[in-house]
Amino acid sequence: VVVLDQHQRVVRVNKRFVQGSGLQANQLMGRDADWLHQRLFQRIDNNSAIQAVKQLEQHDPDSEALDEIRFHDGQIFLRHSTPQRLNGEIVGRVLSYQNITALRQTVQKLQEREAVLEQTRADLSATLEAIPDLLFELDEHGTYLAVHAQNAQQLIVSPDLFLGKRFTDLLSTRSASVGMA
Repeated sequence: VVVLDQHQRVVRVNKRFVQGSGLQANQLMGRDADWLHQRLFQRIDNNSAIQAVKQLEQHDPDSEALDEIRFHDGQIFLRHSTPQRLNGEIVGRVLSYQNITALRQTVQKLQEREAVLEQTRADLSATLEAIPDLLFELDEHGTYLAVHAQNAQQLIVSPDLFLGKRFTDLLSTRSASVGMA
């Protein structure tokens, strides 16, 4: 967290910001926001996005802003910039930073896995559609989960009559035991 006064000078920082910025607290105190941004921008990949938020803050001091800061080392921080008020009057700005690197990495991995699953699903569907025979999908207890048929006329009865039911409910004991073997 960084707290700026109405002149955009640093008046407070917390330990986590000091540790993450690589700067000393005494280097930060009393410095203006431009100095702080220049030090941080040396390590940031998406400077143009940060500059856009900075301009918004300067032209509309009553505005709140939320942006992501991407550092050269791969870290990603969410920055929330909000005016600080005292008796309804703006007396400064509070910048809070949250490291969301692990979150973004997890989202990226999930998106990659989802793409692989979707491709696998498409491949499986294409394979099933290419098989001319009836295929019945059963679970380990012999419950009908799905039926795959190139042509619905291949089915003697509607799938509604057997889906969700067990093998043993529909077939003779002998037929069911052969089918489950």
